[in-house]
Amino acid sequence: MTRVLCAEILTGCVIAAGLIGCREPTRPQASMSRTDSATIRDANARLQSINAPLDRQCIGSATGSCAMTLTPAAYFCDGLQCSIWGVPQQQNPITGTFPKPVYQLIVGMDGKFYCSGMYGTVTVFNRSGAQVEERGFTLDDPSDCGEDNITCCATDTLQFPGGIGHVVVSPPQPWGDIGASYTFWFDTTRAPTVDSCFTTDELLNQQAMRDMLRAAWDSSNANDIPSNRRELKVWLFEDSTGALVHGLYRDPANDTPCTSFGSPHSLPGVPVAAGHPHPFAPKDTLPANCGYTTPHLYDITKYGGASGQDITAAQNDSLPFYIIDKNNIYAYPLGTTQKNAKSKVRRYPRVDAATGCVLP
Repeated sequence: MTRVLCAEILTGCVIAAGLIGCREPTRPQASMSRTDSATIRDANARLQSINAPLDRQCIGSATGSCAMTLTPAAYFCDGLQCSIWGVPQQQNPITGTFPKPVYQLIVGMDGKFYCSGMYGTVTVFNRSGAQVEERGFTLDDPSDCGEDNITCCATDTLQFPGGIGHVVVSPPQPWGDIGASYTFWFDTTRAPTVDSCFTTDELLNQQAMRDMLRAAWDSSNANDIPSNRRELKVWLFEDSTGALVHGLYRDPANDTPCTSFGSPHSLPGVPVAAGHPHPFAPKDTLPANCGYTTPHLYDITKYGGASGQDITAAQNDSLPFYIIDKNNIYAYPLGTTQKNAKSKVRRYPRVDAATGCVLP
């Protein structure tokens, strides 16, 4: 993933209502003239606060791959501090919404607020809108708090490992000529949990996905005679802790070597992906109980592994889906149709002759 950064981040970001933009800011001023609240301390603390987050993949922006929306505004201020910044007073909680789930969020707070007060919190909601975490800010440099009881910078490093749909930021307290603006660092994809045979597919780099596909293949009777083989439905979920888990679902009365109808009676989490096995190798002759009246080959040329019915079902589920057969794993992203399937599908050999890598 290409790292995206604001070009002016080292000089600061001022955030307008609903958007994030960078310009040369007016630095927050201490309410009392003390050596421990001088510009040098402010700058040093700020550099300390952004040093680690600069390794993140994204800094939240109004558009592009790091897009997010902040309402009603991406800052808090009252009294004199609003006048110094040239912005309206803003004391309402800030809601940050992501167009797709993000991961490993860090929120940086910059400005002028009281050391002896409350620094505010970030409340995290998962991709289904359920609250999963609330964590407070920690001062970047407690030694910055001197006789004026004023500091500039704090960081909130969220621990929830799953996909984040939106966050709510509460203000520092007490009020009294204070101000705070916020920078959001996050990953746009889930970090891999496998340690080898990496692919270009985010979910296929998760151990839970590989476990799901292996279980699907092992449960399909792929080594039995063709008429005894069975497709089955599999789903990947994100549970309430943010972990990925999978489920295998059969419909013994209706499943065939070429179709599957199983579905979960209850969901163990938020569905993230769907899939099923094709227990054949390309060009294998399909058995009669697949429903064909004439000899029919397992064909991967038309849709890259899937059938037209597979693609329609995936469109109805609104999930990326995966197929595993004897030779390959096929990944179909959201937006795949019968017209664009061959250009959308990504095929991964289960055994890569060039690298020696073995996938499920």
